[in-house]
Amino acid sequence: MLGMNTKTIKEITGHKKDAVFNKYVKISEDFKKLEMERTWDSIPDFKKKTEAPEN
Repeated sequence: MLGMNTKTIKEITGHKKDAVFNKYVKISEDFKKLEMERTWDSIPDFKKKTEAPEN
């Protein structure tokens, strides 16, 4: 979906129900990874809290 709003996609494709629309949505592993990185990297100080302490 490359960042497109699902409501917009449903309007374009003519899907009315989420259940029917979701049958056709396939999210690649690469996209999942990118989204996780983007989300967690946006949390202030998240990296600092999860990094191992320096010796």
